[in-house]
Amino acid sequence: MKITKRQLRKIIREEKARLISEQVGNNEALILVDAIQYAVYDSIVDELRLRPEELESVRDSLLSKQAEITVAIENAFEDAMSRRQK
Repeated sequence: MKITKRQLRKIIREEKARLISEQVGNNEALILVDAIQYAVYDSIVDELRLRPEELESVRDSLLSKQAEITVAIENAFEDAMSRRQK
C-alpha cells in the first residue's frame, strides 16, 4: 500500500499534535510533583519542626497512607475544577 505525500504529512501532523498534547500534561504533572515535594519539605522543616530522630517514623507513617494521599490529590483537583466553573 502506497502513501501519498499528503497522507504522510497528515499522519505526521496528527502524531506531532498527539505528542505535544501528551507532553503538556506530563510537564504540568512534573511541576505539581515538585510543588508537592517542596510543600512536604517546608512542612517538615518550618511547620512541624521535626527533629532528626522523628523523621524516619513520620516518613514511614506518611508512606503507609498512599490511599489518603491519593484522595487528597483528587479532592484538590475537584476543588480546583469547581472553582473554575463558577
